[in-house]
Amino acid sequence: MVIIKEGRRHGEKDLFGVSGFDRIMNELSFYKMFSNDGILPELIDNFTILDYAYIVIEK
Repeated sequence: MVIIKEGRRHGEKDLFGVSGFDRIMNELSFYKMFSNDGILPELIDNFTILDYAYIVIEK
């Protein structure tokens, strides 16, 4: 079982103009830094397709 998170570059932006794409990329860097702690779910994969960013983590 996995969880797939999607962020769209031009889809959802917050009040500060940060897109879902930017948030997923930020989350990806966080997982890469702290995934070996055993506290976070394991990062299984990440990829981008055009203006969409995805991360795949264990459930």
